[in-house]
Amino acid sequence: LMGPLPYPALFKFSEMGELRGFAHFTRSQFVNRATPAFFEALSQATLEVLNPGTLVQLRPLGGELRCIPAPSTAFAGRDHDLLLLVTHMTPDPKSYAAVQGANEHIFAAVRPYGAGTYGNYIGLNEEGRVHEVFPRATFERLAHLKAEWDVENVFSRNVNVRPTLHEWV
Repeated sequence: LMGPLPYPALFKFSEMGELRGFAHFTRSQFVNRATPAFFEALSQATLEVLNPGTLVQLRPLGGELRCIPAPSTAFAGRDHDLLLLVTHMTPDPKSYAAVQGANEHIFAAVRPYGAGTYGNYIGLNEEGRVHEVFPRATFERLAHLKAEWDVENVFSRNVNVRPTLHEWV
């Protein structure tokens, strides 16, 4: 399916993955510019590894989002054209390696066309990408806020900015 959808309709595509026992392998990134070369790389890589649990979402950015000053919120992807989410889901533990490999195959093909990522789409083993989620100034502002308001680091379930007064840790 390709085309515009109301936001709540996006979640219909991943209902299968909400079933108990499904494993998800997810990668995401902001796409700098929606160029023909990007779409060719994405479609070619996806077709090479397509399986029943494959989900590729492109969410357009821009419009009013670009009018909000960057320091106003923690969200940092305002200057990109798209947000790409690539997910592979499977209930079969024997296929985990193959499904994760399929995900990595697509991500490797599109990585040159983007930078940064949306914090809600960081995978379990991607904690090292925190600096891709938040630019330096935003990261330092959040770290200082957490040092003042969340010293115990209670709010750490998403992309974790640890409470610290150090810069760009």
